[in-house]
Amino acid sequence: YNVSFADAGGSLLQNVQVKITTGPAQTGTLITDWADNITSINSASYTGDWSLVTGYWDLLPEGQSYVSVRTYDNASNLRAVTDAFYVRKDVTAPSITDNQSGDDAWRNSNSGAYNVDFADSGGSLLNKVQVKITTGSAQTGTVITDWTDNITSVNSASYTGDWSLVTDLWSLLQSGTGYVSVRVFDNAGSTATLTDAFYVRKDTQAPSITDSQDGDSAWRAANTGSYAVGFADAGGSLLSGFQVRASTVAGGAGPFSPDWTDNVTGINAASYPGPWTLAVGVWTLLQPGTNYISIRAYDNAGSAAVLADAFNVLKDTQPPAGAAAAPDYAGSLDFNVGWSASDSGPAGVDYVRLYYTMNTAAPYTWTQFGTTFNASPIAFTAPSAGTAGFRIVAYDRAGNTDEAAPPAAETGPEDSTVVDLAAPVVTDNQSGDDAWRNSAGTVYNVDFSATGASALDTAQYKVTAGPGQTGEVLKGWTTIAANINSANYTTDWQADFNALKSSFNYVSARVWTMAGTTTTANDVFYIKKDTSP
Repeated sequence: YNVSFADAGGSLLQNVQVKITTGPAQTGTLITDWADNITSINSASYTGDWSLVTGYWDLLPEGQSYVSVRTYDNASNLRAVTDAFYVRKDVTAPSITDNQSGDDAWRNSNSGAYNVDFADSGGSLLNKVQVKITTGSAQTGTVITDWTDNITSVNSASYTGDWSLVTDLWSLLQSGTGYVSVRVFDNAGSTATLTDAFYVRKDTQAPSITDSQDGDSAWRAANTGSYAVGFADAGGSLLSGFQVRASTVAGGAGPFSPDWTDNVTGINAASYPGPWTLAVGVWTLLQPGTNYISIRAYDNAGSAAVLADAFNVLKDTQPPAGAAAAPDYAGSLDFNVGWSASDSGPAGVDYVRLYYTMNTAAPYTWTQFGTTFNASPIAFTAPSAGTAGFRIVAYDRAGNTDEAAPPAAETGPEDSTVVDLAAPVVTDNQSGDDAWRNSAGTVYNVDFSATGASALDTAQYKVTAGPGQTGEVLKGWTTIAANINSANYTTDWQADFNALKSSFNYVSARVWTMAGTTTTANDVFYIKKDTSP
């Protein structure tokens, strides 16, 4: 202490005494009464700084004590100064309370706050907190930073607020786990140290995305795709999960349906190689047509990597529509069945299947004809005569279909064809016209009738110079009646008299049904013409 003494009387200084109390002006508890602290001075002055003798220091309680001083010269003259100075004593080390078992959250920035508290009960108050960071526990491994100030100028009996590492120390941390030891100082210079007060897990390296998926060229009506996109995390925190978002616009541009949505979570591994499928909720929100899928991968430290347009998904859940267009009648087992199909979705029609039934009322038994067809009409062969009903089942390139295959038993035909193999009949009620004719007007009794399921369509006649349709053709096939649409035609009819030649004229007749079956009768009668005087 810088308290000096001098004696101008000539006898010289003899000694210095101190009196120590807990209160000022020599009040409070008497720690030590006047007692020698410096003796045998024997000098006119004493200017050197001096300390309390050990015994007096040891008697001091913690806290502030007031020191009064008096000095004697060799003539026993006395001079005293009350409260020459005071001494603040604190020999109790500060304490550390570790409420932080560790920081298990991986961090990509200095966002951690640590619950390690400090207190000083000795009275000098806390001064500062230092940290030491190593790669191994118990201050082993690589020393990232030796003891370095982290909290300064505390000047309080306690420090209980959560605190962070200063930026420079965070920056020095390596990827992985850093073990943090703490050391606290009070203003008296006492310290306390706690090894491995907590650890910090740092990972500032973003995950990586490996895209081995060129695109999904298959149109899909359901979430059946599998995508070869893998993920890895080399920073140590491990992968957390990944999200996807979709747009009908390439290049990562919106609008998005959906926007970023979790696809896989809870990976907790250094890699996730795939393949994987889209989450149900993601698939549901995809739009019809081409969807460009972007991916965002996260690690447990919160770092992310984004890949735009990693692949595309072609979605079409809208069914196509198809319909049969069969002829009304067929005169043979082989005939063509037309069809048409369209797709309301973007995939487009791929092919159709043709189903037929020979039932004319429910329940219908449907049978597939052939395999698949891409062009209309379909060359169909009926199993027998009768009414053949048809349904077209259309498929688009996404696999959507307009109805069940085969159709349900209660589902009737879209169109049907009457298959009639029975030939019509020509009934010749006219043996011949033996009367010579010189003018027109005679009618002839040749009738026509259908014997099958289809009605008559057309009846015709033909006139030749010879029997059996031989000789000169005087009149080519000429319609007697068309669009008859009846099972019988019994109206007597005339031949074209002007086309006949003088002499015998042989008349043949033919008829066909709406199914196309036909019958021809030669020489149903003859006409004798003579117009010469």
